[in-house]
Amino acid sequence: MTEPAPQITSRDVFPPVRLDNIDVFARLKRAVAEAGGQKAFAARHDISPQYLCDVLNSRRDVGPSVLRALGLRRIVYFEELPRVAPGGDA
Repeated sequence: MTEPAPQITSRDVFPPVRLDNIDVFARLKRAVAEAGGQKAFAARHDISPQYLCDVLNSRRDVGPSVLRALGLRRIVYFEELPRVAPGGDA
């Protein structure tokens, strides 16, 4: 009996792209401009215009509603620091 072929997903072909805050902010500004402005973007995505304004002016963090509107999700990850031998230079 042969084993079924493995399922290939879009993640296998197109791995997720890691973005930083600058990338997300640039995408948000572009999406707002394409929507015709802050009010239009906020209304289209059921986001408070004041909240959107605060995000665009760095007074508040990008939250789930804005990320969802941009088709993004937040993932936090950690990296291991290089080990330094005891008594060694840092």
